Amino acid sequence: MKTYLLETLNRYKRFSESLDAKAVLSNKAWVVFNDEGEKQVYIFQEDGTVLITTNGIGSVKTWKYIPANKSILINGEDNSFVMLRTAFVDENILAFQLDGTDRYAFMIDENNKALFAPKTLEELNTYLVDKLDTEKQKQIEQQNKDNELAEKAKQEANRERAEKIMAEIQIKYQDSKMTKARIFGVLGFLLYVLAAAASSGLRGWLGCVLSLIFAIVSTCFSIYYYKQGEHVFEQKIKEYKENNPNDPCIAYL
Repeated sequence: MKTYLLETLNRYKRFSESLDAKAVLSNKAWVVFNDEGEKQVYIFQEDGTVLITTNGIGSVKTWKYIPANKSILINGEDNSFVMLRTAFVDENILAFQLDGTDRYAFMIDENNKALFAPKTLEELNTYLVDKLDTEKQKQIEQQNKDNELAEKAKQEANRERAEKIMAEIQIKYQDSKMTKARIFGVLGFLLYVLAAAASSGLRGWLGCVLSLIFAIVSTCFSIYYYKQGEHVFEQKIKEYKENNPNDPCIAYL
């Protein structure tokens, strides 16, 4: 089986981690690529034998798949063997890396020989470059989509955290002021009612003046505490930003 130095596969590192070489290889006739015009065929059988022919003359050897490193062993003469690691597979070609080297062997399903039959290493390399460029572009596009989704999820998490921080600050600092504003509002209303009721026993103009004074004072206190609540809330948000400049959620505060 002839092997080749081919930088394409080394450069892309496009090794198939999920390739079930045993299932792919078994019971098919694989034509080994070579640029010398010989026809070498390997037929891997499920009983562990492999039929190897070169221009019609062949021999029977044994083979087995090693799941630990995703490789196949082909036994040779005198207890020697060849270890080939699965490297690349698509609908047309199966590539193996000679273990421990940068050399590759290529097999083509004989049923596809009519559609895909590179005669030179340059033709084979061009096919692999085009194929791997396409695969790489797909991987880049998928990675970009994954990054976009991850960024959206991150932004949503930061937004939710910012809303939680604002709610906590509001509960702690603003609500007390708002409560006081409501109390003074209600108190002012009650004083106004009482003043109006008392005015029947006083001169008409004096009762009206007292009612007006009570209404104005209570309204002023209500507005004061309401504005104070808003001011404290904004101040505490500002302090949180200053104390946590690296917190990504501050962009949403």
